[in-house]
Amino acid sequence: MICHTVNKPQPCAVQYQGLLRKITLLNRT
Repeated sequence: MICHTVNKPQPCAVQYQGLLRKITLLNRT
């Protein structure tokens, strides 16, 4: 599966990991 980002197509897994990382950072504060 390919997720289309602004810059270039990325594997969905990579994009999802980045999203999870942001969520965990938000939950810490």
